[in-house]
Amino acid sequence: MNTRTLKNSLTALLCVFFICFVILYELHNRRQAQLKIAEHAVIISDSLWNFHYQGAAEYLKLVATAHNYKTLVVTDHSGEIFQRTEADEPRAIDKTLISINLIPEVTLKADVLYAGNVIGRITAVWLPRTIYTYAYLLFALGLVITVIQLYFRIVRHKRLLEDTVRQRTEELAESNQSLQIEIQEKKQTEETLRESEDKFRKLYEESRQAEEVYRSLLNSSADAIVTYNMQGHPEYLSESFTHIFGWTLEEVKSDSIPFVPELEMEKTTQIVNALIQNGTAYQGYETQRYTKNGRLLDVSLSASRYNDHRGKPTGMLVVLRDISDRKRLESQLQHADRMEAIGTLAGGIAHDFNNLLMGIQGNASLCLLDMEAGGPAFEKLKNIETYVRNGVDLTKQLLGFARGGKYETRPTDLNEIVKEENQMFGRAKKEITIHEDYEENLWTVEVDRGQIKQVILNLYVNAWQAMPGGGRISVRTRNAHLKEEFTRSFEAGPGRYIVLTVTDTGIGMDEETRQKIFNPFYTTKEMGRGTGLGLASVYGIIKNHGGIIDVKSRQGEGTTFTVYLPASEKKSEQETRERSEIVKGSGTVLLVDDEEMIVEVGAEMIRAIGYDVITASQGHQAIDIYMEKGAEIDVVLLDMIMPTMGGGGTLRSAEKYRQWRPGDSLQRLQLGR
Repeated sequence: MNTRTLKNSLTALLCVFFICFVILYELHNRRQAQLKIAEHAVIISDSLWNFHYQGAAEYLKLVATAHNYKTLVVTDHSGEIFQRTEADEPRAIDKTLISINLIPEVTLKADVLYAGNVIGRITAVWLPRTIYTYAYLLFALGLVITVIQLYFRIVRHKRLLEDTVRQRTEELAESNQSLQIEIQEKKQTEETLRESEDKFRKLYEESRQAEEVYRSLLNSSADAIVTYNMQGHPEYLSESFTHIFGWTLEEVKSDSIPFVPELEMEKTTQIVNALIQNGTAYQGYETQRYTKNGRLLDVSLSASRYNDHRGKPTGMLVVLRDISDRKRLESQLQHADRMEAIGTLAGGIAHDFNNLLMGIQGNASLCLLDMEAGGPAFEKLKNIETYVRNGVDLTKQLLGFARGGKYETRPTDLNEIVKEENQMFGRAKKEITIHEDYEENLWTVEVDRGQIKQVILNLYVNAWQAMPGGGRISVRTRNAHLKEEFTRSFEAGPGRYIVLTVTDTGIGMDEETRQKIFNPFYTTKEMGRGTGLGLASVYGIIKNHGGIIDVKSRQGEGTTFTVYLPASEKKSEQETRERSEIVKGSGTVLLVDDEEMIVEVGAEMIRAIGYDVITASQGHQAIDIYMEKGAEIDVVLLDMIMPTMGGGGTLRSAEKYRQWRPGDSLQRLQLGR
């Protein structure tokens, strides 16, 4: 502790001691003054009781002078003044001290008692001359001295301050000059920095815009885009990637994307290693990848390595294009081409086979015409006819599968055909329940009714075989507008279609079986239990009608066949039943067919029912005959498919040269196909 601190501490201690002393002294004087006023009350009690004014006045005058009372008042018990004494006029200095409260006016009171009873009160205004007053005077004197000392100190310090300010001003002037130079240099530096900042801000804005364009280009791509670091961890996933595969960057960041199939893992590893080590880029590599929900997609993969601004390899860019639709379309086109080729072959076989069957049927029928029922060969000939009809059914399936295998198309209400087939199939298969849901105002379709019945029957039989223990078939018809996005992959046009849906509750199919069910001669039945032509003929018939057939199935969940047939603006026609009995007549028939066997058998059958027959083996020969004997010919029977000139061309040429007569008629029948 230094001397100054010790001095200040002692001074503060003395001040505290003095203040305590003054306070205690003042309290002591107050108590003494109160005791004195009480003594005065005792002394004055006799005078107050006896109303001795003169004695009280002399005593109070002496007391006021002796004890420095300004006023001294005695009142009786009712508050009336008994005696009042005023002290002499104080000195001028005392007046001054009183006016500034250095001599306080203290009021002292005491009860006047007589015989133990209060008979009045004595009140004095005391002007104490105590150390308190002198302490104030000393304090005031010390304050004046302190102010004088402070004044001189301020004057001295002011001079020192002026000298210091003058010195500092000179220094500041020099510093200001240096500062002006620095400010000028700073302004130049700030201007340079501002120009650099503007330049870099512009560069940053251009960089940011370029980055936004870059990200916009990546996000606008329909292909899935991934960027990897050199450790193979994804750093960016485009929106298309998340849309196609399902993962977001937060889910796979700092990890690998778990979408590479096990069979593709080795090849993918080779591509990545070659890309990282040698920068070998890959383009259009067709592979497969899993989606987040486990679906396997066909993709085309392109990958390349990219560098940073220093030319150092920093990551890999991978572009994945979903080619599932293209693969599916390629498969469908290959299947359609294969089916068309097989259909052409099947059509040719069916045409020739049908001609053979017609020859067998014709000869058998001619034999039966000349034979009595019950003969030894009668039943055998009837069996031949039965086998021929079975062969005809097989031929119908082949013709239905073949391109151009529809003949008698008529505007038809599909609901009527479906209802009729439901009744027939329901009566035959009691263990199957058929649920029907028909569109009330179903559009008309132009179809070969027999072939459409064959389609429905084949679909029902397929469903029945998939439900060996019985089950349910749901059949629904409705109108629909198909868009090009849907019809393009089926090689069909957009527009109005009738939709027929057949759903069963059977065992379903796996994907491999589903892709093969429309192939000719493909069957899941054991050898000898099926030809494999049922669904193939369904496919051919629907395609020949310009329609679409689709199938959805999963093992254990049943199968749904959906058939789309183009709608027609025409009104549907009522179906007429063919007569089964043989009707004989008369007239002349021109029979035209390139098959010798058909001509021979057909001519004999026509003669057997009463008609005359003229035959021709080709179209040009038929026209020559017709031009020569047209007036004699009542009916023309034409084979529509013949070499050189078909049945249609023959008919048009014959009509051109025909001489019409009242009552004549020209008819056209299709034979062989």
